[in-house]
Amino acid sequence: LLFNILSTTQVKKIQEKKLTQEDLYEYYLRPLAIFLYKNSFVQRGKIEQVSKCFLNLEDGETLRERMKDSFKVLYEHEKWGESYLECDFFVDAREDDSFVGSSRSLCLGERRSRKMGRILDKKEFPSYVERTEGDLCFIGKSENIKKFIESEEFKIFSLKSKMAYHFIVEEEDVSSLLNASMVQESKKIHEEDLKIWKQAVSDWDELDDFIKVKKKKPLQPEERFSFYSSYSLLSVNYLTDREKIYLTMEKNEQGEVIDSKTIECDYLVNLRDQVNDLAIYSRLRQKVDELNYEISLIEEGVYFIGENKEIISSAFSKMMGYFSRREDL
Repeated sequence: LLFNILSTTQVKKIQEKKLTQEDLYEYYLRPLAIFLYKNSFVQRGKIEQVSKCFLNLEDGETLRERMKDSFKVLYEHEKWGESYLECDFFVDAREDDSFVGSSRSLCLGERRSRKMGRILDKKEFPSYVERTEGDLCFIGKSENIKKFIESEEFKIFSLKSKMAYHFIVEEEDVSSLLNASMVQESKKIHEEDLKIWKQAVSDWDELDDFIKVKKKKPLQPEERFSFYSSYSLLSVNYLTDREKIYLTMEKNEQGEVIDSKTIECDYLVNLRDQVNDLAIYSRLRQKVDELNYEISLIEEGVYFIGENKEIISSAFSKMMGYFSRREDL
């Protein structure tokens, strides 16, 4: 069907596999998208709810009973209003935002800073590596931060550069981060910088007063890595007459603010995991983690792709097993 809307030259290029990336987009992906959209295979709309067609939440004791009932997808179409469709297999390919505020919510000034390119997600960061200059701040769990510190993307930055690295860590314990190889190496460099600074200050003290007036006293070098444990980010501010962004955060203990800080940086990198919005699945079976106040979907047949594109092939194989050889379900 696709070949019917392509020219002979375009078809020949595809068949002979003589395609550049530009050709692939122009001759294949773009015509395919247009074809699917025009023939209603792709529809624009907002999904309101995903449920089972007939079964209630408490119905269906076995997995097979739940799987035999199709999913009913209710959505708001951009042209003809509310509609629905039925399917046996539902894939959620959304990449929802995980915001940088407390409880992964939006903080003040976050949307504006994102539009300005000052707040980056971890998947966006590699494309900024080569052209990013200035101080960086990272926010997330200690496990994610440590993994990132030891990644190849982060190692590209030279520890001998003048860049500062700030880390807003969700947990109180940051011992695993302090023991990371990059942090240890940074400490050694800082100790060397301190020795050079002390000698420079000593030399400056020996100068005559009329020379001191003309020559500034050497500033003490700051630690390259700074950690702020159990702090919540309140706001990201950008001043029109300044190049940097300003992050205001506070530390809370038993409902009371015990400390607050404001730091400056050039970019804020969000290392938090993506969180799926499960509101549309309220009529499907879910599990509530009361300890962490988190909800996860446990209904078979719904899959979240996220960044793992390989899950789609294994998911199809799994689905086939529900209706054929897996009699134990």
